Amino acid sequence: MKRTRHVLAHVANRTSSSSRSSRLDCVTKRHRKPGPGLHRRTLVALRAVGGYCFVVTARGRALYVSEPLAGVLPLDKGRLTEPNLTTLVHEARTSGATVTRAFHTDSWGSMRDLVAQAATIEDNCVLVVLIDRSAEVEATQARRDFVSNVGHELVTPVTSLRLIAQALTASAEDPAMVRDFAGRLTRVTTQLDHMTASMLTLARAQEAPLPDQMRPIDIGDVIDKAVATLANEAEHAGIKLQRKKRGKAVVMGDADALETAVENLVSNAIHYSPSGGRVTITTGRDDSAGTATISVVDQGIGVDPAEQDRIFERFYRTDSARARRTGGTGLGLAIVKHTALAHGGSVRVDSRPGIGSTFALILPQAGAPDTEEEA
Repeated sequence: MKRTRHVLAHVANRTSSSSRSSRLDCVTKRHRKPGPGLHRRTLVALRAVGGYCFVVTARGRALYVSEPLAGVLPLDKGRLTEPNLTTLVHEARTSGATVTRAFHTDSWGSMRDLVAQAATIEDNCVLVVLIDRSAEVEATQARRDFVSNVGHELVTPVTSLRLIAQALTASAEDPAMVRDFAGRLTRVTTQLDHMTASMLTLARAQEAPLPDQMRPIDIGDVIDKAVATLANEAEHAGIKLQRKKRGKAVVMGDADALETAVENLVSNAIHYSPSGGRVTITTGRDDSAGTATISVVDQGIGVDPAEQDRIFERFYRTDSARARRTGGTGLGLAIVKHTALAHGGSVRVDSRPGIGSTFALILPQAGAPDTEEEA
């Protein structure tokens, strides 16, 4: 905020000493026309400052819009139309003071949470400087949701531990009961251990790999390790794991992180597929786009279209009861998403309820891929 006030003061000082014989009109860098407008020195100062800022007249006509705001700032025939900003401009012009307001909008794309500061400069014009706080607000909300969700998820196992401990105490003289409760205790502690490990993995996945962790990785090797790790789980669930290779592809990345992401995709497919079903893992590449793709296809229950945008959120489950029966934590797909983002890639889902789902992990290729096809 102090920096923004300094910017406003800086522009005001520059404009007060400007020569009125030199004026320009500039709504954007692409739209210029002669006529009354801002002093040349004011424009020079504004362009030097950069960032998100604009200047409007007393009637709301835009005289200057910084390049990052061109095409984003809501204007109708050159006049400001955003209600929050028009109100701010009016307050700054009538009060003669610097006015600051925070507001939320859903019509500016990725810019959702903004702080705007406005001050009168020359000829009753108003300079507005915008600060995009969207990432900061989103991160704060994510932390709050995470803490809330962790607390909610821990309630059930912690309550179970307390009840089991009480039951063990009450049945200390009955060996059969002790064995039964000891088995329950093991299952609950295993669930807690799994949840803790998943949370730590997610925390690591949200950070970009360190340079010394990045190396060329054959995605076929990543899949081989994931399939070997989950072979027993698939067999126990009655699921057949099938591999398909469509050319060798190499990516730059953290092998451990990518193996964990693929394991989560395959494990998720196993959990949501019926016994006797098949999970197919396909590798491929798109040389024109410079990407490599790992696709996991299942014949499971599918994901409702209304939920497909949410399944990558932390702790979100389409079927909570099923996830708890299979030991799911609700963090697997969030780990996949953040691993993909940390490696400069993405993840997408194509699913139809009752038919199955395809999850695709898309990563940038490392250098020129080998053109030799594999059987």
